[in-house]
Amino acid sequence: MSRTEYLEKLIHWICLPTARERCCYLRTHRELLGDEFEPFFSELSALWDDDPCEQRRVHEHRTLFAEVRARGGTSQAIHEVYVNLYGGLTLVESARLYELLPTPDEFVGARLSERVRTVVTLKLCKALQYAYTMPFCPPEVIAELHYQSGYMFALAQDYLSLGTLKCAVAYYEAALQVYTRARYPMQYEKVLLARDAAASRVQPWVHTESVRKQA
Repeated sequence: MSRTEYLEKLIHWICLPTARERCCYLRTHRELLGDEFEPFFSELSALWDDDPCEQRRVHEHRTLFAEVRARGGTSQAIHEVYVNLYGGLTLVESARLYELLPTPDEFVGARLSERVRTVVTLKLCKALQYAYTMPFCPPEVIAELHYQSGYMFALAQDYLSLGTLKCAVAYYEAALQVYTRARYPMQYEKVLLARDAAASRVQPWVHTESVRKQA
């Protein structure tokens, strides 16, 4: 291949709009992991040296490229590295399940609006229900749905209660069954921090309930 062809192939991969699409593309084009592609990350970095966003994109994919190769360059290695970096939803292949998921804008809005948070929580519930009925759904997908559900319960303000906090902790615990420290260290730390934060908020509620019962 010519220099231009190498660059075009690399650019096509790293410029796909979502991590899910980039993961799927790399799994079906594993030739991109060949030694001959490695020098072209430096070329891309030089071509985009005046654009900080593109510089970050190149650095991120160069790191991902190295990590996948370090794990053997297999389809399983691609799967594990993408999940570790971006979460289990990168493995969603079912069009129907993808349609059920909240949009990125809805996830952002859920942090600002109780109404949007409720909508997102319901969508995650439906997505989980559908995932459980599928002939096969990657456990990492379900783990991320558990994490996102826990996060929504922990965000509750108008309806915050001991019950919602316990639900959040339970969802996080379920996610940690898949996101283990050994296999997905970044996801493990993300969920563990969220679990511990939610659990720390449970204790005052438990104490208050105990005092109320004794009164």
